[in-house]
Amino acid sequence: MKKEEIHQIVRLLMSKNNTQTRHLFLLCISEIPKQCLEELNILIQSEKLLDNYYIKFVNRDLYLGW
Repeated sequence: MKKEEIHQIVRLLMSKNNTQTRHLFLLCISEIPKQCLEELNILIQSEKLLDNYYIKFVNRDLYLGW
C-alpha cells in the first residue's frame, strides 16, 4: 500500500463526520515503513482528526488507538 493511500484511509476513518466507524477504537496497519508513524502523527495533529490517541510501531506494524 502506498503512503498516500494510508493517509487517505486514516483521514476517512478518523473523520468526525464518519458515523460508520464510531465504534472503531484500534487500527493496525501491517508491514509499513517506520517513517509513516511520524507522518500519521503530523496528519492527525494538523487536521485535528483525534483528540486523545496513541501510535505505536511494533515489528513493522503500526498501531493507532484512541
